[in-house]
Amino acid sequence: MPRRKWLPRPGISVTESGLGTSAISSQLSAFSWRLAAASRGLAFDLPPGRHYTRGGVAPAERRGSPDVRILYGSAGRPGLIPTFRSIRGRDRREVSRVIGLGLRQVQDALNHKADDVQHEFVAVSERLDQISKQILEVQGEDRKPLRAEQESLRAKQTELADEINTWRERARAVLQQRGETGLRAYLDELKTLGDTMITFAVDHALQAMDSPEEALAALEAGRSSGPSTPAARLIQRARTEYDLRGSDVGPRQRAASEFANRPGMGQDDLPLGEFTAAMQDPDPMVREVSTLVVIQLLRFRAMRLAQLERSHEAVLRLAQIDHHAAIQPLIEVMTNPRTGFVQGPDGPQESTNANSRMAALLRLVEWHTAEVLVAMRGMRFDRDQHLVKAAEKALAVFPGEWKGPLKESDQ
Repeated sequence: MPRRKWLPRPGISVTESGLGTSAISSQLSAFSWRLAAASRGLAFDLPPGRHYTRGGVAPAERRGSPDVRILYGSAGRPGLIPTFRSIRGRDRREVSRVIGLGLRQVQDALNHKADDVQHEFVAVSERLDQISKQILEVQGEDRKPLRAEQESLRAKQTELADEINTWRERARAVLQQRGETGLRAYLDELKTLGDTMITFAVDHALQAMDSPEEALAALEAGRSSGPSTPAARLIQRARTEYDLRGSDVGPRQRAASEFANRPGMGQDDLPLGEFTAAMQDPDPMVREVSTLVVIQLLRFRAMRLAQLERSHEAVLRLAQIDHHAAIQPLIEVMTNPRTGFVQGPDGPQESTNANSRMAALLRLVEWHTAEVLVAMRGMRFDRDQHLVKAAEKALAVFPGEWKGPLKESDQ
């Protein structure tokens, strides 16, 4: 049987020793991508001239300017978001990265809502387990109220499960919209849900889409170089990191404590000024992180500084913050007498923090919480008679349990 003559495919170079090395590499690369796509359940052919990454994103062609950029969602179905013909190379990738970050924040906000509902679902499930055990322990008429509660909780459980699935589906749909018009319509629909976090994330994503491409490229270039100060880096983390944007305040409290415990931060006015300005940020997570850091920095100054004027200034600023995290530092100031120095006409003079303690006591009366009540009762035995009288008067004016602030908080 005559041996078949092998004919090369068009466009593939052949050397005297056989198929060219570059051509072999090209064929193997294309084959490996088809194999990876098949294993992930994505049925598509890879056109020549495109370069793909493993992150699920198909970047723009290296040559030419496509109108859309393909994003593959968690279900493997492609969605489309706009790119820009006027931007090429690295700038175009930076613009797409900014828009992608905005959409990811929207998706995270929706998933956080699902997580909150899931916590409630778990609590209902635990209560159902308790009722099932109680039903086995009682008989007769005693079972009727338990069974009624059981039926009510089962209906509630089903309702919560549907709500969880709805939030998850909304989150997945963010990256599955086709075209800029469909994406904008879906984002506008999310704003009608009335949730503050979701509305902020949607506005941020729409702002990124509406901004001039040159401005977005410059913004991403600035981000890639990184914030210049430690405070700016923590604020940037509060905008983007999943842990700092969750419903649990614990990660934000830990981040604030870690920052305040860095050497020299307690006496540095620069980070305190940056976080004080960030307390007015439109992003609620940035506001909370900044507020927690400011409270920790002021706590250090109120309890550690030997200069009592600066210490007293920190106490007054703590008293102006309407956040529950400020209660414990104020209690520490009120219950801990100490000495320091004040500037007198003849130079530094020794003094006490009695003024700071009184200011903390008066603010704590307004907080009116149970932990404040315990501390206030202990102040009746303080060595400072002015503080003793103030504490006794507060307890006489407000007898009974203290269950919340006397005035509404702005936070």
